[in-house]
Order: sequence, then structure tokens, then C-alpha cells
Amino acid sequence: MLTVRKPFLSSVLAAVVLLSSACGTQTASPAAGAGNGSKAGGEEKVLRVGTSGRSVPHSYKNEKQELDGFDVEAIKAIADKMGYKVDWVTADFSGLFGMLDANKIDTIANQVEISDQRKEKYLFSIPYVYSGGQLVVKKGNDSIKSLQDLKGKKIAVGLGTNKEKFLREFDNEKGVKMNIVTYEDPSGIVYDVANGRADAYIVDKASGLVKIEKSGLPLQFAGEPFEDYIIAYPFVKNAKNNELKDKFDKALEELQKDGTMSKLSMKFYKQDISKK
Repeated sequence: MLTVRKPFLSSVLAAVVLLSSACGTQTASPAAGAGNGSKAGGEEKVLRVGTSGRSVPHSYKNEKQELDGFDVEAIKAIADKMGYKVDWVTADFSGLFGMLDANKIDTIANQVEISDQRKEKYLFSIPYVYSGGQLVVKKGNDSIKSLQDLKGKKIAVGLGTNKEKFLREFDNEKGVKMNIVTYEDPSGIVYDVANGRADAYIVDKASGLVKIEKSGLPLQFAGEPFEDYIIAYPFVKNAKNNELKDKFDKALEELQKDGTMSKLSMKFYKQDISKK
């Protein structure tokens, strides 16, 4: 701890007051305060991107504790095409949309599924991932083959995700009476299912294959995919974001055409999920 000795205290305070009056009041940095993907005053343009950093293989921390994954590399490539620098902001998935609404970030890179409800509020980029919803259970549990088999069972899901919304709507509509357990940190879901603390979880099939292989946990798919997932990047609806999204889409489309998105998909998923 730095200790200021009493004999020097008055002189230190005087210096601080003098410096403050000379320099004026300090404001938030342009990266934090300037919205819609740019800095003020003609400085380097910044794309502020929110992600959880907790979900293999699209957004996670590698052995160097750096953000890595399919979404991370895709955003870097898109921003590079646009001539933007990426400013990453990490948070639980349940908090990312609040940050987007509050203009603390420009978009979310965390496998965000397009839904009719979300389209009412957000602009979406062109899709960049196509996959399917898949049930996962503990290895050897052959009693669950479909969502209907979850009556009285614990199904784990990330808090605030489209998967949670889907499960609640399905349960209300079909009267299955499943026990939906939500997690602020979804990284613990696989361990709870593998250890029998929950009966199942749902995941996009492509990510699920990678997660099961990498974790080494006793898990298996249950039944066939039950829903199509179309993934894109969301932006708050406003005039400035219309322009930003157009630039973003142009860059993403170029990366799809030149094969970059396919290569990234093969790198992280061992299959090309960047196309229908």
C-alpha cells in the first residue's frame, strides 16, 4: 500500500487541485462512451462486442486466458474487413442483451439465435451459423429420447437464453411438466448432467459434439434434433445501426464467399455449419 506522509499531504493536495483546474474534468473514454461502433474525433473506429467467454467452441478463454473460439475469430475477421478495432466486453449471457439495450456494446457474439420476438426489437446480421437443437443426457440414459420424455425430469438451461424461452413455451403448450433449472453460468451444466444432478440439457448439435469430445464427460445425444437454429449477430434498431449493420453484413458476406467462415467452422466444429 502507498502511504502519503503527513508533512507532504498539503502539498500533494495542492498539486492535485492545480492539475485538475488545468486539465478540466475527466470523461469516459471514447471506446466506452461513443456508440454505434466508432470513436469520436476521427480516431480509430471501434466495434464493441459482448460475449460470455465461457462456451466452447464459440467463445471461451484459452490456456493463455485470452478470448478464443469460432465467434471470437469470426468477429476479428469481420472487423478487420470493416477497418475496425474490436473492443471485447465479457459478461454472463443473461446480461448481454441488457448491455446491448443500454448501448454499452454494439452487438453480441455468442451464438444468438434469431427468433420472431427478438426480430421485433433487434436488427440481425445475415445468418452465419445453421444448426439444430439437440437433447444431451448422461451416457447410458436411454429413457429420454424426446422433449416429451422430460416429464418430471430436471432439464438444465442457460438463464435468459432462447433455449429457456423455447422450453417454457413448449412445456406450457404441451403440458409436459418438466423441471426447468436455469444457470447464470451455463458452463456448469454439462457437469451437472454428467454427475446426475440434472437429467438433460439442450444444445445446438454442432457445439454439442465438440463439447462432449473435449470434456471427456460421460454424455450422449438423446434422439434427433428437434428444432432448427439460425444464428446471427443482433444490433439495436436505430438509424445509425442500420448503417453499421450494412457495413458488417458486407464484410461477413465477403468472408462467406472467400471461404473464411467455412475454414473457421471446420477449425472449431470439424464441420461446415456456416451454410444451410
